[in-house]
Amino acid sequence: MSTTITAADIDGLARGAAVLGTGGGGDPYIGALLARQALASGDVTVVALDEVPDDALVLFVAMMGAPTVMVEKLPSLAEVIEPVKALGIHLGRPVTHIACAEVGGVNSTIPIAAAAALGLALV
Repeated sequence: MSTTITAADIDGLARGAAVLGTGGGGDPYIGALLARQALASGDVTVVALDEVPDDALVLFVAMMGAPTVMVEKLPSLAEVIEPVKALGIHLGRPVTHIACAEVGGVNSTIPIAAAAALGLALV
């Protein structure tokens, strides 16, 4: 059963992820900014695992490294989506879905931003 994430959902998702991530995973505010920016162009559909076709190309999207760097130099939406595009080109087939690798401050909302910006479903 699929559901939809809209810009109105982001603040609650970011706060919940920060709590469930027990403080790890970076500042949820930064990921929320990117997600709201990407969701301005359209909502994201979240699909259940059994709705993902067997031949789907699903990528996990996350930020790595010291999260404090993102406070000093804010990431852009391009930094989130360009690696997804490049990997699709490298693999010779389009990415069909985005997945979240962890519940934590920034990494819970970065996949939402990527899915929204690329017009892909989130698993």
